Amino acid sequence: MTSVFEKQNEPEMQMLLCAQRKEYSRVKKGELWLFIVSVVIITGFTLWVAFTDDPDIMSILTILNMVIIFSREKIKIFFDGKQEHAAKIQQYFDSCCYNDVYGKKIIDGQSLFSNSEIAEIQAKVKNENLAPFVNWYSDYRNRSSEEQILYSQKENLSWDCKLRYFYKNTIISILILILAGLIFYGIKSDATIGKICALTSCFLVIVESAWDCILRNKKDLGRLEKIFEEFKETEKEVCANKKGVQKKLSDLQNMIFVHRKECFLVPDFIYNLRKNAYQKIADATAERLNK
Repeated sequence: MTSVFEKQNEPEMQMLLCAQRKEYSRVKKGELWLFIVSVVIITGFTLWVAFTDDPDIMSILTILNMVIIFSREKIKIFFDGKQEHAAKIQQYFDSCCYNDVYGKKIIDGQSLFSNSEIAEIQAKVKNENLAPFVNWYSDYRNRSSEEQILYSQKENLSWDCKLRYFYKNTIISILILILAGLIFYGIKSDATIGKICALTSCFLVIVESAWDCILRNKKDLGRLEKIFEEFKETEKEVCANKKGVQKKLSDLQNMIFVHRKECFLVPDFIYNLRKNAYQKIADATAERLNK
């Protein structure tokens, strides 16, 4: 019987990984552009008005604010749909790997798409470079089928949790640097009180947006803690060879699926900064487990 490690590296499986990565990235880029328009550009125009009193810029600022107010909810619904679609592709990928190594259906995920839909998803990325998706999960071939599934699930959770803590610390560090720069400018320059107030108001807009990201991230970390608790209970039963672990593994996977659909997406640049370090930890952990 094939292992998760071998199954994941089949070309058809790697196409699914590539497809879900591209879908998640589209959502992240879209949210980044929304942030640039609603925070960075609006803040820039606000500063321009404060420093120049240009009526034309004031008109543009007013129009942009109105467009953002009326379109934000529709944009959010669109992004949520794309994120759910990416989560379904990833769930389909996991279910193929896990059900194959187990020898029967224990994860409900392959019913999310028809064969023609999967063929279309794969066809869209058939010419993409699939090298980054080799060995998506670390090698647990020496473990039982239940353990292979369980530790692959944990690998997903560990990556996500570490990235979210790193992202939170990065956001806080950036805010501290911006605040320090604002204080330095206020002390060293001869800017008027009005200009200082304008800069402060813009900083508060950035803080509000960053705080929203931090709160959403905190909610996700809380959910991950609950999933980790479920993982610990499942690991005890798997290691003790208890009956009924099939349902525990299925329930754990469903919790991961819900998290993927609803979570705040950490930007790709955060992932790229830490992926090599986290992959080394994951591979070293698998090596210890195999021993």
